[in-house]
Amino acid sequence: MKATLAKIIRTLTVPPVMAALLLSAIQVFRPDFYGSVLNFLISLATIALFPLLAYPLQRFIPPFKHEGREGQRRLAILLSNVGYILGLICVFFTAHTQERLILHLTYFLSGVLIYVFNHFVKVRASGHACGAAGPVAAMIWLFGWPALAMLAVLACVYWASLSMKRHTLPELLWGSSLPVTSLFLSFLLVGIFSF
Repeated sequence: MKATLAKIIRTLTVPPVMAALLLSAIQVFRPDFYGSVLNFLISLATIALFPLLAYPLQRFIPPFKHEGREGQRRLAILLSNVGYILGLICVFFTAHTQERLILHLTYFLSGVLIYVFNHFVKVRASGHACGAAGPVAAMIWLFGWPALAMLAVLACVYWASLSMKRHTLPELLWGSSLPVTSLFLSFLLVGIFSF
């Protein structure tokens, strides 16, 4: 029962699902954020859909198809970064609010940091925790204190990941710290450069 519950939690909280939840909540409660339905769909495609493609595409891409879970993880990071770059480019070429720019910049910086940590720093930061903590941090930023309740979702991700032995606590903490750091860097960059 415990193993099944942990698996369900990890499946429901994969980064693309958490991103889609965040983006949809913004569309419902802050429709001015995107400026148009097209901009919402662009954000949804580049932030949520691209990373999701790693799951079905892994079996068809030679460098990743025989690597099991690790190959899926590496492909998800790669496709996430492609999506985040495309999303950021789209923001620059469409009318956008500073908040929308901050959101896309945060995802872009998170993708860069998760790649750097896992490939160069050799610290295995949890992509799952990164993909859950980012939307939680963004909801708190955009919706205020009531969104602190979303920390319960992050706690469930930690519990499920530790129960299934997918990550250690330091890996989860490192993964969670990256999107929060990226959000603060985005505030700073947008404030300095005022795109």
